[in-house]
Amino acid sequence: MSKNGELVATFSHERVVFQDETPEERTVIGELDDGTVIKGRSRLGELQAGLNYTFFGHCTVHDRYGRQFHFNSHVVTEPHEERGIVKYLQRAPGIGPAIAQSLWGNYSGEAVKMLRERPEECAKDIAKLSTAKALNASRWLEANFDKEKITIDLVNLLSGQGFPRGIINSCISKWGAEAPRVIKENPFALMIFKGVGFRIADNLWNKLGLPMNSMDRQVQCVAYAAKSADGHTWIPRQEAEQFLRGKLAGSRVDCEEAINQAIEGGLIHMRGDSKWLADASKADNESSLANSLNVGACEIDDELGLPDKSKLRWPSVETMKSLTDHQRHQLAKAMSGRIGILTGAPGCGKTFALAQLVKAIGESSYCVCAPTGKAAVRVSESLSQSGVRTRARTIHSILQVQSAEGGWQFVFGEGQPLP
Repeated sequence: MSKNGELVATFSHERVVFQDETPEERTVIGELDDGTVIKGRSRLGELQAGLNYTFFGHCTVHDRYGRQFHFNSHVVTEPHEERGIVKYLQRAPGIGPAIAQSLWGNYSGEAVKMLRERPEECAKDIAKLSTAKALNASRWLEANFDKEKITIDLVNLLSGQGFPRGIINSCISKWGAEAPRVIKENPFALMIFKGVGFRIADNLWNKLGLPMNSMDRQVQCVAYAAKSADGHTWIPRQEAEQFLRGKLAGSRVDCEEAINQAIEGGLIHMRGDSKWLADASKADNESSLANSLNVGACEIDDELGLPDKSKLRWPSVETMKSLTDHQRHQLAKAMSGRIGILTGAPGCGKTFALAQLVKAIGESSYCVCAPTGKAAVRVSESLSQSGVRTRARTIHSILQVQSAEGGWQFVFGEGQPLP
């Protein structure tokens, strides 16, 4: 989030709504009673005409639409005028228009405070307002009052630190009134939210003046070293230790304990020889992939019951005259099952052998892919040098990503093979 300002005003109406993938998530361009234009993300039903809000964000000037206030969070604020107070009271359970208007008539600007703090007295003064109903409304008003204070505390705590939009509401949903305390005690707790990584959380740790060599911080440093390994799942243990010592330079560190706690906390995995570390999710994904490859390599077309057109037909290596005997032998071994894995030292001709295989398969019968866009470009360049003109794509683009509950999934997979 960029550095916040506050705007307290009454919401008038929505001008334009941009619907996100999930029905309840929207980006709203709206207008306040004084004509100010606001823009930001708000769930369905959160912004109601006639209610007072405190918006946290910053002003911008749009070339076409002029001055706008971009908010990244907002909270209902107790109003001070009749229209706003009557509308606000009606949000409390059991308080309809007539009772809300009667509360204003009896207590004017103190109506909300009276119902929140002295509900039994209100029940005596207002017809059709039972004690049970007043107490229930009082509890709701108290909770909303607390939320307003918590929201302001969180904005002051997190603004200007690079946290994603929506982090305030996420914290309140997760921890409620305890959110400021949880974050102040351990900013790394924020890493459960999408868009919050080690660096942002660690910057907040330093801003709050928490102990530089706290074991909580040492554990997160080790986990980050394993997770940020460039292009690798496993890193040498000493790399994680070096990162930890560098990050806490001048402070006492305990690499052994930090690594052990990171393992116990499920953040990293360690190989049996204790010399290699990996981010737990990466290691689990690698293991799952290896198991799938192992199963797939042992499958036989006839056992799978595939139709003839779906059965795998590797071309004969004898037709690939440009290969050396060694390359032909290794490629034949790789093509002995449904999944072929060709390995070898740098410079032994793996790319050249694969290029000959691609030529033998035929242009309309293969697809070249790579884990990342950069890798796809490199594969295309390498195959081009061997006479194969093709455009490699990322695995994600071939399998096609679609949103799913809790994240995303591939369109094509075990239950729906590629056409």
